[in-house]
Amino acid sequence: NSLNQELNAIDKLIQKGGFSEALNDIMNLKKSVQKNSQEYFQLLIWENYLKIKLGDYSKAIKKLDNLIDSIKKKNFHLLVLKATQVKISILSEIGNFDEMLSTINLGETLLEKIEDTTQKDLLKAQITFKKGEYYFGKSEDKTAKNLFEESLAICNDLKCSHTKAQIFLYLATIARREGDRDASFNFINESLQITEDNEFLFIRGRAFSSLAILYNIEGKLDETLMYLQKGLELLKQVGAIYNLARININLGVVHHFSGNLTTSISYYEKALENFQKVGNNLTIATTIFNIGLIQNLQGQLRDALASFEYTLPIFQELNNISLITASYNSIGKVYFDLGLVEEAENHLRLVYQLKDQITSVALSRTLFYLVQVLVSRNKINIAKDLVNELENISQEQDNNVIKHRFLFLKAIILNADEEVGLGEVEERLLQVINEPVTDQETTVNAIINYCYLLIKKYSQSKNEEVLERLEYYSDRLSKLATKQQSKLLFADHYWIKSIIASMKNNEIEAKAISKQASELAKEMEFMRLLNKIMEYNLQR
Repeated sequence: NSLNQELNAIDKLIQKGGFSEALNDIMNLKKSVQKNSQEYFQLLIWENYLKIKLGDYSKAIKKLDNLIDSIKKKNFHLLVLKATQVKISILSEIGNFDEMLSTINLGETLLEKIEDTTQKDLLKAQITFKKGEYYFGKSEDKTAKNLFEESLAICNDLKCSHTKAQIFLYLATIARREGDRDASFNFINESLQITEDNEFLFIRGRAFSSLAILYNIEGKLDETLMYLQKGLELLKQVGAIYNLARININLGVVHHFSGNLTTSISYYEKALENFQKVGNNLTIATTIFNIGLIQNLQGQLRDALASFEYTLPIFQELNNISLITASYNSIGKVYFDLGLVEEAENHLRLVYQLKDQITSVALSRTLFYLVQVLVSRNKINIAKDLVNELENISQEQDNNVIKHRFLFLKAIILNADEEVGLGEVEERLLQVINEPVTDQETTVNAIINYCYLLIKKYSQSKNEEVLERLEYYSDRLSKLATKQQSKLLFADHYWIKSIIASMKNNEIEAKAISKQASELAKEMEFMRLLNKIMEYNLQR
């Protein structure tokens, strides 16, 4: 009885997320438990699980296979299945989906050997949940959802709150992907309630992260960071490196799109370090992809392109549509910066062809680049149709990221029409600039284009107030470039600053700054700006 009480206490401690404390208790209890007994093997299963979760992924599967073989020799069928479940969890984390499915199928076969009906139902709920995780990882949400609901139905008849809390988080993500915000919030709150009632710190930390992602999609930065920070603190207490890496990725993404690139890359690097310990190619590639996005923003265009081209085949092999399309988006954007507009358009059109398989926010990002590319190629009518499509999406969804991208692109289209007054263009750009930032790239592009609009206005009116406004926004661009350490933005800023100097008849200063802009653009192969500089000089 005393031993059973100690085992139950360890089980509860693991479920709550007290991984280090539980491992310490296991190592102490092992000394007094008879070797090769059922209790001893249960301790070994937990020991293997916790050591892996806390960072020892080296030869993890081989160690688990050896343990499973030892338990099989004793005909402890229930423990074989429990150890197999641990193996399934670890295969999921390292991204070995093929072996994960075959191990799940083995687990379903092992279920038939379990005689205790309650234990059998409980284990069936857990195996079905793991099968749902497999299909979720393969982005087959419909199949995953059916399996999660099947597992949930079993859990509702049993006391398996730990599994229920996790199922609700997966259902929340699926609802989010389907665009059902309210259902997603409800599922997360269901999970949070269970984790609060049972002190499941580990799952609670993950629930906060899920909640943060929802707020981030809505463009609510303060709430996003608050819940990510809460999740991070809980997962630090638990010490599970895979889940810590995932929340570091999320923090990196939020700071990235807020323009805090130095902070962002530090989170990405922490995530990459842990993912490399785990050995999951998908998460390693995703992190390298995110680092590539920052390399792009900071003007390391060829490095960024190399990062994206490295990750694309990995995403294609895993058939992950959202990441494949994200790669095409980013490769298209780099080609646009490099002045290779035909290649840019081709890559971005590949994403547009898959628009029914991606989220509205992801599609708005594709259109954000594609419309600019089309306008640069004088394909105005096609660009107009795409902007109208984005307008319809923006009206259907209460999402500030989509709204701001639409307003910016509408301004670009209006500016390409000589019959439209500059005031209409200005109104939309200022709306993006003056509202709270939801996507730093959209705001920055709005400021750059507003500067060019003011240059056009001043050349027509010679109004000093317009020139003062131009200087103000040029300085604002300089501050953003400094904050982000972005050579791309510095090059844009120097070029605008050189035009301002020329407007003030400071030709020596104008030439010096123009040369600075050109040299920096050449260093980065930032042909999009170099072409603009050459076009401006020819017109003069």
